[in-house]
Amino acid sequence: MASVTATVLGETTQCVRRNGHSPLLFDGRCLARFSGIATSLVRWYALAVYQVDAGGYILEIVYWQNALPAKHDAQRAMCHAEFCADIACAIARIENHDPVRDLCPGLSAPNVAVDDDRISAATLQVQASSLRLACIDAIYQYRLAAGQLLTELCSHHLLSDVMANLCQAEAPTIFG
Repeated sequence: MASVTATVLGETTQCVRRNGHSPLLFDGRCLARFSGIATSLVRWYALAVYQVDAGGYILEIVYWQNALPAKHDAQRAMCHAEFCADIACAIARIENHDPVRDLCPGLSAPNVAVDDDRISAATLQVQASSLRLACIDAIYQYRLAAGQLLTELCSHHLLSDVMANLCQAEAPTIFG
C-alpha cells in the first residue's frame, strides 16, 4: 500500500529538477504534494503543485523506480516540471500527462527485442506482455498519485474557483 505524504509548506525558495533542462528555481510555496512511495512497489510517482510568488504555478511530476528491489534502492527515472499561468492549466497538465512515456525499455520497463531474428515468437509475446504490464502499472500508479494530489488541492479549497467555472460552463449542456 502506498504511503500518503501530503504537505502544505511555508514560503521559501524552491528548486525543482527536470530532465534535459536546468532546474527551476523560484520563490514560492508548495500548495500540495503527494508521494506514492512504498518499498514494495517497482515504480511510483511524486507530484507537487507550487504557487510562484511572482505569479503562476509550477507542476512537478517525478517518476521513481526501484533499481534494486531487494535493497529498495530507489532512483529518479524522469522529472517533469512545467510553469502554468493558472491552477486550471496545472490541472489540465496533470490530466494530460502520459505516464507510459516515463518508461524506458530495458531500464524501467522490459525491453522487446523485435529486431533480433534469434528470438522466437513466443518469447516476443512474453516480452510484449511484460511491457504491457509495466505500462498498465505506470498508468495505475500515476492515476493514484494524481487523484491524491487533486484531493489534497480540493481539501485546501484551492480548486473551488476552477470547479465552479467548470460547473457553470457545463451546466447548459447537462441541464439544457
